[in-house]
Amino acid sequence: MAENQDPEFRAFIEKKVPTLPVATLKKMIRTLNRNGPSQFYFIKLSGNKAELVKRLQTYLLKAEQSPNSAARKTAKTIVLAECESPADKSKGSTYDWSPLTFKSSPFYTIIERISPYKLCEAQNSVARVTIGFRLRSQHIMQLKTPDLYRAMLFSTDVDLDHLDPGSLKEKLIEFPLIANLDVNQQQFTGNLQGSKRKPGTTNPADISDLCIHIIDRANSIQFVYPACPKAYIMALYLVKISTVEEIVEKIKTHKKMEKATVLEKINRSSNDADIEATSSLVSLKCPLGYQRIQFPCRSSYCNHIQCFDGVTFLKLNERTPSWTCPICNRVLNNWNELVLDGYFEDILDKVDADVDRVVVEVDGSWRIPDKEQDKEEPVVIKREDIIIHTTSDSESDLDSPHPTPEHGAKRSSQIIDLTLSSDEESWVQPKRSRPNSRPHKK
Repeated sequence: MAENQDPEFRAFIEKKVPTLPVATLKKMIRTLNRNGPSQFYFIKLSGNKAELVKRLQTYLLKAEQSPNSAARKTAKTIVLAECESPADKSKGSTYDWSPLTFKSSPFYTIIERISPYKLCEAQNSVARVTIGFRLRSQHIMQLKTPDLYRAMLFSTDVDLDHLDPGSLKEKLIEFPLIANLDVNQQQFTGNLQGSKRKPGTTNPADISDLCIHIIDRANSIQFVYPACPKAYIMALYLVKISTVEEIVEKIKTHKKMEKATVLEKINRSSNDADIEATSSLVSLKCPLGYQRIQFPCRSSYCNHIQCFDGVTFLKLNERTPSWTCPICNRVLNNWNELVLDGYFEDILDKVDADVDRVVVEVDGSWRIPDKEQDKEEPVVIKREDIIIHTTSDSESDLDSPHPTPEHGAKRSSQIIDLTLSSDEESWVQPKRSRPNSRPHKK
């Protein structure tokens, strides 16, 4: 395939041009002779239909393979515009949509476009658009591994009054409201609206299982939408899927913010004259799943020490891609902002599993809160059929294997199975150490 070849335009030249009526062929030739690329030759208007078709195809194939992108675009725009009926013509119907890109996602990567672009224009009443496509043998082979490859319909809004390549970059996924999507007369039941109908909070429509997986068999997408004030552009793409586990490994390998870097940020913030630095109480539980954080993450642009669990965050955004920090409600510009926090990871590694909060001092040192130190739970010792509950009010009682209650002190309670022998009744109460109250080193 030539470097500059456009498969869709070539298919139009080879298959569509021979079917055009003579009047359309002549009108197309006149327009090309008048407004077409100046470097190409003049097309004769004499002769029968077969001769007109051959001359026009030769001209267009030469234009399609030209290294001059402006010449290719001019020739393509002219012939496509002449083929449209008056009802089909609009500001965007003949526009070159190839600069269109979508905001990246960690969950899929676009491999190639399968269908033509289809414009859904703003309407005052119910409208219907049809997108036809055919799967090639390579597509079918790839879709046989559904965990790796999927066919997804992408859609985004466009402003037809201000169309330019720059306005088509990093577009958010968005479908017309209250739309109905059918693929090969089977209804798509997934969500097209997202969270509170905000652009970018829904996923492309995965229609893989509704496609006809036969080489070159015609597939049809029917999209029906009611009165709509905006225009949308759609196309079907083949994408490669990434799992949450794979994304986590990428973050661990390439996106870890080391402990020293985090400490440097903390110290820089504490030295800021405009900020009154105080200690912070930081939770070790994720604000999303309310469980202990296992994979501490946050945006590299967020200034708070508090982290959330990255796995939980990714799973939620896999379903509804809002990409909003649950700590400060800041929307991430790109998922690549997500980092593994080495400082927070170090805290989780050093504290016991039952500790759910720490106090972070202004210099980056941290300690378990006093409330955790003073909290004293009954010790439960299990030995076969014997269960002994012990409580005490003084450290001296804990040090004595058989504490004697003093006046006003609470008596230790014991629950002992009396069916045991005297040898089995003997036991030694373990000595409990007081939690270390000194701050941990950075």
